[in-house]
Amino acid sequence: MKNNQAVYQKWLRYYLDFCRKYNFTQKQRGSLTHFLVKLQEKKQTKAQQDQASHSILLYYELILAKDTLLNVPSLPKDG
Repeated sequence: MKNNQAVYQKWLRYYLDFCRKYNFTQKQRGSLTHFLVKLQEKKQTKAQQDQASHSILLYYELILAKDTLLNVPSLPKDG
């Protein structure tokens, strides 16, 4: 698991750098398609592209969960 975590972090860093460099929105799934095309151009293997894609999809899930939690109304305080 530790090894996978490092690899997934690497792909996320590459993705975030890619989005900054080419002015893509990091939170929009459409950016992933452009990133994967760039990986193809860089001759990354299909396995590497799949690994990168999975890493970024997990990132999107975390963002969605965070945004959802931030939008949950507060519970009224007792008393």
